[in-house]
Amino acid sequence: MAILMIPIFVIQMSSLNLFLMQAVIAEDGESDVVAESEEIKEAPPEEESAPDEIEKSDPPKEEVKPVNVEEVSKESPADEDALVALEEIIPNSISEVIDEVKEEIPPVVAPEIIQEEAVENDEGGRITPEAAYDENLEAPAQAPVAEESKAEEGWRDNSDGSSSIMVTAGNEYTYKDSGLKIKFTRIDNGTGEITVKEIELTPEQVIELGALSNKAWDITSDMADGTFEYVLTLPVEENTKLENAEIIYVENKEDLSDKDKIKTVKEEDVKVDEEKDEVVAEKLDHFTIYIVSKTVKLFGQVNGSSQVTVTPGEMITVTMEVQLSGNEPNDWLSSRYQIEGGIQTCVNTPDHIDSGTYTESFDITAPTNLGTYDLTLRAYDQSGCPSGGKRDEEIMQNAIIVVATTPFANPALPESCGLDIALVLDNSTSIDSGELSTMKSAMISFVNALAGTPTQFSVTRFATTASVVQNFTSDTAAVISAINSIPVGGGYTNWEDGLLEAQSTLSNRSEIFDLVIFASDGNPNRVDNGTSVDESQAVSEAVLVANDIKSNGARILALGIGNGLDTANLIALSGPVVNASDIADSDVVTSNFPDLANDLGAFASATCGGTISVNKYYDQVDEVHRGGSGWIFDVAGTSKTTDSNGQTESVKVDAGTYSVTETSLLSGYTYDSASCYKVASPSHIEIGEDITNGVGNIPVGNSDIVYCNFVNTTNKGSITITKDAVPNDAQDFSFTTTGTGLSSFSLDDDSDATLSNTKVFNNLMPGTFSISENSVNDWNLDDISCTGASDFSKDINSRSVTINLKPGENITCTFTNKIQTGTLIVKKVVTNDNGGMKIASDFTFSVDGGSAVAFEADGQNELTVSAGTYSITEPAVSGYATTYENCTNIAVPNGGSATCTIKNDD
Repeated sequence: MAILMIPIFVIQMSSLNLFLMQAVIAEDGESDVVAESEEIKEAPPEEESAPDEIEKSDPPKEEVKPVNVEEVSKESPADEDALVALEEIIPNSISEVIDEVKEEIPPVVAPEIIQEEAVENDEGGRITPEAAYDENLEAPAQAPVAEESKAEEGWRDNSDGSSSIMVTAGNEYTYKDSGLKIKFTRIDNGTGEITVKEIELTPEQVIELGALSNKAWDITSDMADGTFEYVLTLPVEENTKLENAEIIYVENKEDLSDKDKIKTVKEEDVKVDEEKDEVVAEKLDHFTIYIVSKTVKLFGQVNGSSQVTVTPGEMITVTMEVQLSGNEPNDWLSSRYQIEGGIQTCVNTPDHIDSGTYTESFDITAPTNLGTYDLTLRAYDQSGCPSGGKRDEEIMQNAIIVVATTPFANPALPESCGLDIALVLDNSTSIDSGELSTMKSAMISFVNALAGTPTQFSVTRFATTASVVQNFTSDTAAVISAINSIPVGGGYTNWEDGLLEAQSTLSNRSEIFDLVIFASDGNPNRVDNGTSVDESQAVSEAVLVANDIKSNGARILALGIGNGLDTANLIALSGPVVNASDIADSDVVTSNFPDLANDLGAFASATCGGTISVNKYYDQVDEVHRGGSGWIFDVAGTSKTTDSNGQTESVKVDAGTYSVTETSLLSGYTYDSASCYKVASPSHIEIGEDITNGVGNIPVGNSDIVYCNFVNTTNKGSITITKDAVPNDAQDFSFTTTGTGLSSFSLDDDSDATLSNTKVFNNLMPGTFSISENSVNDWNLDDISCTGASDFSKDINSRSVTINLKPGENITCTFTNKIQTGTLIVKKVVTNDNGGMKIASDFTFSVDGGSAVAFEADGQNELTVSAGTYSITEPAVSGYATTYENCTNIAVPNGGSATCTIKNDD
């Protein structure tokens, strides 16, 4: 098949490019048209051979005269006119092809021709676009098929180390082999020149700028800013991590060390290609100095890890670690988080403005719906997370996994009677007054069924919130009163708070197993202090508390009353066993209000049936007089000792007849009586017969709950107070007292019978007593000593003693007082200057008119006296005049001294 190739030239004035069209004509008259756009290269010299495509054509095509550019009018409004002119010189056999080409080429208005001083080839040997308008230019005899130009060659080295190149729109220019690429998407003037210079950053600049390498690119141009637009590709070292990479720039090299001059290319205009190790910026319209930077690195953790599994509404601690370069645009002044599908929340974390790595943490709330969620963290360079201040972001994929709370296994009940049972009652709006009354009656019957056993109860009620009505006690009357005090409710259903409040009463007796009986008729919808949540979260929060209760060894029995609740929720709270044949094995019991009493009665029988237990009291049977620990009993042949509440463990027995006796009495008590009872409704039945120190012939059936009350009489004691005055004195001393059986009294310590020196208080019950002595002038309390007391304390400063009297104790306490004394000094001064001959010992004195006392030879007498006021005198002596200094009403302090001087002159 012969092929005819006809070169056809059409000028497209808008782009200054020349289109080469080759019509391929087959011998059978069928034709194809191939059109490619490229800058026309300089015509080859006449002696050059034709392109390869022409050399290989066979047979040789007949010569066709090329169309001169001159034949196409410069004033032509569109390429269509040029095609019409061409048709006149092209054989009719390809006219149809031309018609098809017309349809594909859009009309283009030819712009005004740009005048140039000269028409030359550029450095790459290409004809400049302006040369295409030279009317004297003739097309080559045969033009080769053009390929898209990458413009990777043609750089001209300059003396300052930079390189320049002429550029046109639509072409990409690679700076030598550096990897830096510039592709122009628009040049208003058609062409221009750019210059590129590589700048090596100092190590300090690399750190301050956060640069990913030590290279910066200084790009300049002879084109005015805004008259062009280009895409810039900056290379980075191979395998560099580019997350959060950005492009920063400065206008001058001197600005590289001035953080105030650093600017950032818009985030939305920057793309990262880690496979090619490139960072690309688009829509640039001016040249400057560019650097690839990663000045801020943001890392996030949830509860210390990259992923956390939580329950609905659980608190999560988010930790953000941010590395800063110290540049002002990269300060860390606020943070924002967003859980997938949730709102964006700003956190004003502490400000960080210097280079370094910083860590801040804050708490967020997990979603309430089950599922897996991404967590987006953002660091901002401005406070308040402004829309224009977004800096860096990390999306933690699948960071939060929200799952339903997994219930812990429910501890098994021990095979013994005597538990600490926390009753938790729902009194929300859904329970009317009649239903509440029925629930109360059932609970009271349950309490009565276990009365006398070593069982204690606490009572908690809940609605929107919860409160403890009664802490643990064995006082059946107090528990029943607490149950009756629960009002007809109002409010929503808060399982979590009900369990929390009940949990606060647990661990009442460390050696006793805990059981929580949780009764509700509805599904939960509140948590915390009444916060409204959906049912799934409310259940999940309650299960967290239930798990905590069970992890500490307590069992939960969930009572679902009525048809208004989801049994699955109760199973999550307690366990999977529902309505077992043995209620003691059930985790969940679904009941209705009328049957609740029977269900609880069955539970009491299942836990305590066929047992005997003992309660120890002193003087009378009530909670105040429980005997405490240490009492030993023989219970159906088994030795049991009472606990701090005066109760023994229950003893499990087969059906039969048994006896219970007290085998060891504590000091200070005497056996008084004992009685045993079988639990029954409406009142308990006394059973058995009196025997020595106990009860015998006690019938016990397999489901009977039996308890015995033992009462011992307290042996009474005495307290004796004795006064010991040193020296013995008629001074009266008064006393005050506290404690049943004591009263105020007075004592002295002399030989008369007016007051005794002893006071005795007999027939005292055990208890605490205090005796205090009132202060007496001139007397000090020296000591308080007690005999026969096992537990007492004294306080000399407060002049008192406190006695904890045990049963049968007889205690004597002695208060010893000593009189307060001081030193009275009496001096004698004798002057013999007129013939007198007497000396000090020749004179006498008396104190307060008492007996005469001769002066010592040295003229000074020191007398020990009671603290007080005294007057000293001496009888007149012939031939001597007497004078007194400080001798009348002289005060002698306790423990101190006072001096009187008497002078005699002849």
